[in-house]
Amino acid sequence: MEGIKKLEISIDEKLYYGLQLLSRVQHRSIDEVIRWSVFKTLYDPSYGLIDKNSKLILERLWHKDSVTRFYWLSVYKPELLDYDQQILDQIIKSTGLYDDLIDEYESSFEEFHAARLKKLKENYDEFLKLKKKEEQ
Repeated sequence: MEGIKKLEISIDEKLYYGLQLLSRVQHRSIDEVIRWSVFKTLYDPSYGLIDKNSKLILERLWHKDSVTRFYWLSVYKPELLDYDQQILDQIIKSTGLYDDLIDEYESSFEEFHAARLKKLKENYDEFLKLKKKEEQ
């Protein structure tokens, strides 16, 4: 099952019973009800994961490559970086990695971010080493 992550959750009996009832009402498995609930919640504007064009930000952020995911999260929703990602992002910004790209690509959004992402990928392992060094 490529692309599917298994998840083990603990919920109280009452909530589990509610899941069973929902699965009966919707004629779905409990797994499908949980996926449906997450999907529905992702599109709830009150969580701030919908952009101004009513598009799910997840579509912009998701990529199989973890470095690419980290990059786009740091660009679009830096407040959602976890603690380790925040530290890494601070290290990257403190090095001035992208400083020379600002003038070079000011007219093209796609080229600018492609160049930044390329630079990040080329230097990512070094940033991880710096982060590890700071943690010691």
